[in-house]
Amino acid sequence: LASVLLQELKERCELDTAEGRARLIHEARPLVTRISAPMLRLQVIKLIAEASDMTQTEVEQAFGIKPATPARTGFGNQDFNRKPRTPSPPRFQGRRKPPSAIGTLLRLVLQHPAWAARLPVDLVPDESAEGRAMIAIVDLVSLGEPIPAGGLGALIERFRDTPHGETLSRIGAELVDTEFEEAIVETLFEDTLRKLQADAIAREITELLEQSKLGSLSAADRHRLGELLLEKRNLAGAGKVSDL
Repeated sequence: LASVLLQELKERCELDTAEGRARLIHEARPLVTRISAPMLRLQVIKLIAEASDMTQTEVEQAFGIKPATPARTGFGNQDFNRKPRTPSPPRFQGRRKPPSAIGTLLRLVLQHPAWAARLPVDLVPDESAEGRAMIAIVDLVSLGEPIPAGGLGALIERFRDTPHGETLSRIGAELVDTEFEEAIVETLFEDTLRKLQADAIAREITELLEQSKLGSLSAADRHRLGELLLEKRNLAGAGKVSDL
């Protein structure tokens, strides 16, 4: 979850500039302060501090969070004859690649299956297994078939013998250990939808610009390009739900 949040924020901020790092802190604050689990919040704060080239204390002060007081060590019960413990060699753990926007959205829908009805299927790209699984869930709802009762397990079971069964089982297993914090899921869902919308607009603009280079842009295409550029500007000006 920590890597998901940080990846979403990094995509919107230029971390090689002071302004971009300041924006990272500004945009992270409403999300981080809603995390109720102390250890998860601490993990996210440390990642943000590293990404913004600040100390953990500075980030906590910027968020208005009181730093955790380190536990005091008493001397009365210490065994001075005990040999120091030899630290175990660190085990290498491969870093998992942060999920894409569609990957994040699929995880959110698996956590809240009823939200599939809120998702415009035309925004979901079908190039990835996660995208195709997401489309299958949206199609299920669009056809009027009720979401299987029983939560995540029942939904995965519904698609077990389909081409999407393996993908949904894998993501479901990941969610068991890294379920999204309920305080931020709604905001994350809306922000991810906006990112998918922005990506779809950008793809269509790119296609029309390529046609323009070839001199094959019709009057209708030019009108559509103008509409898309306006949509892109309005979407960028609207900001994110977490800023509202």
